[in-house]
Amino acid sequence: MERKYYIDNLKWACILMLLPFHAAMAFNNWGEVHYIWFCENHILSLFVMMVAPWYMPLLMVLAGINARYSLNKRGIKGFVEERFKKLFIPLVTGTLVIAAALSYIADRFHNGYNGSFFAHYTVFFGRITDLTGFDGGMTPAHLWFLLYLFIISMFCLLPVSIQRKYCPGFSCKNIHILFIVFMGFIPMAVNQILNFGGKSVVSYLVFFLLGYYVISEDTVTSIIVKYRFCILAAWIAMDITNAVISVWVENINSILSRTAGGFASWFGILAIIGMARDNFCQCNKITKYFTSRSFGIYIFHMLWVVLLQFYLYNITENILVLFLMPQAAAFILTIATVEVTGRIPVLRMLFAQNFIKK
Repeated sequence: MERKYYIDNLKWACILMLLPFHAAMAFNNWGEVHYIWFCENHILSLFVMMVAPWYMPLLMVLAGINARYSLNKRGIKGFVEERFKKLFIPLVTGTLVIAAALSYIADRFHNGYNGSFFAHYTVFFGRITDLTGFDGGMTPAHLWFLLYLFIISMFCLLPVSIQRKYCPGFSCKNIHILFIVFMGFIPMAVNQILNFGGKSVVSYLVFFLLGYYVISEDTVTSIIVKYRFCILAAWIAMDITNAVISVWVENINSILSRTAGGFASWFGILAIIGMARDNFCQCNKITKYFTSRSFGIYIFHMLWVVLLQFYLYNITENILVLFLMPQAAAFILTIATVEVTGRIPVLRMLFAQNFIKK
């Protein structure tokens, strides 16, 4: 099967977007304390709210597409082994090291904790509250996505196996564009089921299956490409509506905001895939580099962003400096961390940095 480079490119582009996204979270105006929080800024909050509805659901859809290719290539046993090495091991390692460090910084910033990092493990394991880690307690931090993806990947093996055995000819390749559009209602309808901190396991399960069964079909992506500009217009309208209500009207939990955000999520996924399939399919040294390092960038970027903002705040309270400088420095330090961990065998295994050719 010919490799679809636009899928790889979308993955690393979304992950790079996490740098400004998480830097901007320190200025949100809807009351989320985050690991560090400086002040309210409507412009940066608007940026966060225009990205938040679609970027992690898009990654889950792309994961569903890749899961179909992986299962076809490796079989169930190989797929489980790959998921365990790629997701579960770095999830555990990252939680014990990176998430614990983020929780420690949050406890120092918000609660004035003055013990050592290693002493803070007693707090980390002893304070289990909402699992955000914003209070210094236990958290998977941004690695919640690995946790969700691992659980969803394992769970989906059963229905996928049943479908392959009893309905091997099942396909969504001939569905109509209206049916594709209205599929966006499904994750919205189940969004409150198993919802932890605004992240519904069931909703992300739906996005994964939509990627696996629907968006992975070439005929479906061709239909999306055909109507991409109409979908793009709908996405922009829904995204702006959600962001304005959430940030400027400051009513993030209103029915209108939730509805607009739900449609912005699905329309955003369709529009981005529709625009990217023919226009973001490059394969060169730069795209290959970021494709091979994107997983490591995802794992390590958050720690550097938060750590740099934490220490820089002791020097300046300038919003622009606190937003831009940590991003630039974190990008460099994250790349350096990825390169180092990828060259030390035990760290390469613990953090799933498998870009080194053997």
